Amino acid sequence: MSPGPLHYSSISDLLKQRRAEMNISLRRLAVLSQIDKGHISKIENGEVKQPEFATVYRITSAMGISFEETVEHYIEASSRSDELIRILEEAITKSNTKLLAKISNKYLQSTQEDSYEAVEKLYNITMNQDSPTTKLALYKVIKNYSRDHGVMPYLAKGMYQEYLIERDDFTRLKKTYEMGRRILQFTQFLSESESVTFYYKLGVHAYNLRLFEDSIELCSKVLDQEPSLSKIKVDSTGIIVDSHDHLGNYDSCNAYLEQYSKYTAAFPYVQNHVEVTTASLYTRKGDTQAAISILEKCLENCNDNSLLHVVNKLVGLHLRSEDLSRINELLKLEEKILAITYRTPYKQIELAHFYKLKGQYNIIVGDIIHGVNCFIESGTRYAKVNDYENERHCLSLVLDLHIKHGALLGNTALEMLRNLFNIKEESLT
Repeated sequence: MSPGPLHYSSISDLLKQRRAEMNISLRRLAVLSQIDKGHISKIENGEVKQPEFATVYRITSAMGISFEETVEHYIEASSRSDELIRILEEAITKSNTKLLAKISNKYLQSTQEDSYEAVEKLYNITMNQDSPTTKLALYKVIKNYSRDHGVMPYLAKGMYQEYLIERDDFTRLKKTYEMGRRILQFTQFLSESESVTFYYKLGVHAYNLRLFEDSIELCSKVLDQEPSLSKIKVDSTGIIVDSHDHLGNYDSCNAYLEQYSKYTAAFPYVQNHVEVTTASLYTRKGDTQAAISILEKCLENCNDNSLLHVVNKLVGLHLRSEDLSRINELLKLEEKILAITYRTPYKQIELAHFYKLKGQYNIIVGDIIHGVNCFIESGTRYAKVNDYENERHCLSLVLDLHIKHGALLGNTALEMLRNLFNIKEESLT
């Protein structure tokens, strides 16, 4: 049984002691490892100060010593940056993030290269990886080392890349938004392209959290810095339009909407967005019928990106006028809606809102059990994207219905609530 990493004082001690414990002769080990027994003896006796890792690993593998344990001992005495990079590249295939952090830290501390060049090399290696977990572990090392050694460009880049990965965890939207805000003081160290992408991503993040003033400020920076008519510039304009709409800044909303509508030729998907926003402005002015007319026309040819939003707007408006037959027809689009993949928190929130609206419809038509099911589904989806305000509202609706219709519901509502709390606890761990 292996005594575990760092039980031995050095790599030579590891080889010598483990061979003795296993009662393997030098001759036998030479056969098993295909390494000359004289060379093995020199390594064991410390006569080879920095043996090649490939050689050492062939010897340790022959004795059943793991890659991880071999590396732990080897890097303690190694100061060869080229060898440490080779070990790091091999370790990346093992998906051991703690070991990756140790090797990369050792490389940065041992290298004979300039600090900037060393960090740059590690950063480039990290950029070429596919695994988010691997990249995150290495970006953290880059960030911490760069902060301690004043390598400001790579402090900024490390923080930026770490944020891009972490923000995809929708259960931590508030925490990762604060992480992103801390990068704002370092944006001068990012490239122009990185800076524009960062402002856009953080602006979208703010919008998902309903921090509409923040989203306007951040997306305005995209408009200022992005010289070409790119998708990111167009989408930033759309976010500014929607943010002003939510804040009730109708003059500003109209001004940006006019600019946004000019992009429809180059970006056809913008047309649906313009129609939905126009309908929203009519609704806020009290002209519900005009809003419904625009949305119904939009529904006839809207794309997958807009379908859920258009249906939600229409169901909400028809709930006001109690046009239950039209709502029933709209809800039949549920299968089509669920067939679409929703990758952003905003879309997940819209899907949660769909079930909330469906629940309200079911309660109105007297289908209490299905109404409760929809509110639970809605609350579950809200919880998964950190929208606890709407989640609590759904829970409140379920509890009110249980109090009012307890005999009908029995323990069904309470059992569903318990399941929801179990889901929420899982999302927080």
